[in-house]
Amino acid sequence: MPAAGEYVLVVRYSCPVEDVNQRRRTLTIDGEEIVTFEYAKTDSNKWGNEPQHWSFVVVPGITIDEAKTIELKLTHTAPPGKGESTALAYLALVSPPNVEIDEEFLLEIEQVLGIERDLSKDWNPQQ
Repeated sequence: MPAAGEYVLVVRYSCPVEDVNQRRRTLTIDGEEIVTFEYAKTDSNKWGNEPQHWSFVVVPGITIDEAKTIELKLTHTAPPGKGESTALAYLALVSPPNVEIDEEFLLEIEQVLGIERDLSKDWNPQQ
């Protein structure tokens, strides 16, 4: 992390499954459990071939005490025997935490990460 401060985690994902247990994750930073949250089911029953198959969630409440390298971990918290069923495009820690996260801001994140949305063909930010 470049600086101490308050952050939110932005997770860009595709998850077309109904079972909420398949969409639950726990965020841990440097071994400390921060929060457990759920992804909303994405609108399409597809796994991210087009931009509209992807959604995002904003996870608030992240405090970084000092500039340093951190270990950020998302753990799938479904019951035993349940498969992991979320396609992740990217994670971004964003500060200040009250910034408006909308499609325009997501495009800025993607530009920084080198992800291009080519609407003339299948779009998969994981590639």
